[in-house]
Amino acid sequence: MITAETVNSPDLVFQQYCKEVFGVNRGIYNTIDEWFFQAGAVSVLERRQIIVNFLQDLSEPNQGEKAALLKVGKGGLVPALYAFWKKCA
Repeated sequence: MITAETVNSPDLVFQQYCKEVFGVNRGIYNTIDEWFFQAGAVSVLERRQIIVNFLQDLSEPNQGEKAALLKVGKGGLVPALYAFWKKCA
């Protein structure tokens, strides 16, 4: 579970957390952050919690598999964002 300290940390620290835990590089992180902002998650704190929930959702292993670092194929990020946003709405 993410701590309040992590959610409230400076952007670089939060991005590094996402990289360490989920394997998300800065470019992917920025794309995810911008997408959720454009979708209406204007509050930084709310958006960061949504980002973590999204990354956790994507990194959950299928039955019988180990959890792995996030891997989204080329062109797969935006559809995954739409599906997650729709599921949470």
